[in-house]
Amino acid sequence: HANPDPLAEDWTILRHFVSSMSHGGNIGKSLRFLVRDKRTKKYLGILCLSEAFFDLKGRDDAIGWDQEQKVNQQKVQHTATGSVIVPTQPFGFNYLGGKLLSLLLVSDIVIDTWEQIYGIKLTGIATTSLYGKKRTGTQYDSLKHWKKYGYTAGSPSLRPRMRTESAVREWMRNKHPFEFWRHYKAKRTSGQPLIRDANNRARQFCYKKLGLEKDEHQSDHRRGIYFCKLYSNAFEFLRGEIAESELKPQFDNSVAGLVDLWRERYATKRIKNLIEKDNVSDEPLFYDEFLFSSWDQIRAQRFSK
Repeated sequence: HANPDPLAEDWTILRHFVSSMSHGGNIGKSLRFLVRDKRTKKYLGILCLSEAFFDLKGRDDAIGWDQEQKVNQQKVQHTATGSVIVPTQPFGFNYLGGKLLSLLLVSDIVIDTWEQIYGIKLTGIATTSLYGKKRTGTQYDSLKHWKKYGYTAGSPSLRPRMRTESAVREWMRNKHPFEFWRHYKAKRTSGQPLIRDANNRARQFCYKKLGLEKDEHQSDHRRGIYFCKLYSNAFEFLRGEIAESELKPQFDNSVAGLVDLWRERYATKRIKNLIEKDNVSDEPLFYDEFLFSSWDQIRAQRFSK
C-alpha cells in the first residue's frame, strides 16, 4: 500500500515504536509502504523508498560516475534510497523478516509505483546499515540481489534532542537569516530544496558558529553501503553508455518470486534452527503493554524528553 491516507497513521505509529532509529522524516520524493500478511492481516513491517543519496562514495565508485553523468545528466535520479526497511517482531527475529522486507523493497509493486508517480525509470536502490563497522551482521549480508560496496565516508553531525534542535534552529534564524533561508527555505527551479542533506549541514554550520569542536558534535559512525541493481547493465546506463531501451532485468522481482526466495533460502532454515535450539522468540507485539493505558500514560512512557 503506497501512502494511503487511512493507513498513514498506522505506518507512522509502527515507525516510532518498532524501529530503534529516531524518525526525522524525509525531504523530497518518498513513498511509504506497509507490508501485511495476506492470511492473518498482521503487519510484517514497514518500508520507505526515498530520493537517492546525492553522494555515497561506495555506490559512486562502483558505478564509475563522474559529476557530469551524475549531476548534469541527472543520472542519480534513476536510483533511490531504502530509507526505512524495518520488520515487526518477533517476525523479524524468528523468520529473518528483515531479509524479506529488503527483498520486497525492490519488488515490481514498489518499483512500478515509484515510476508511475514520479515518471522516472529506476535502475537501482541503495541503503545503508543501521550500525557501524564495529557491529557485525546486518539483514543485507548474504542477501541475494544486494551487494555491499564499502562504508560511508565522512562524519555526520550528532543530532540533539528535539527541544535543543528547535532552539538552535531559532538561533540560526535570528543570527544568520541568510543561511537559514538557504538551508530551510530556498528551492531550485525544479522545486527541490537548494541544499541537499540540509538538516545535517545546518547543524554543522551552527555548531561551528557556536564554537564547538568537531569531536564534540561529529560521529565516527560509518555504515555499510548496500546496492541492488535492478538491471544487469544498470551501471552502464547510469554512466550514459546505453539507452533505457537496452536495459536487461537482473532478476525476477515479482512479489511471489521474492517471497519464495526468502521462504526457501532464509526463513525455513532459520525457524528450523531456532526450534532445534529452543530459541524461538515469543516477544509480544509492541502495543500489548498499552492495551489498558491512557494516551497520557503512553506519552509519559515513550515520548518523555
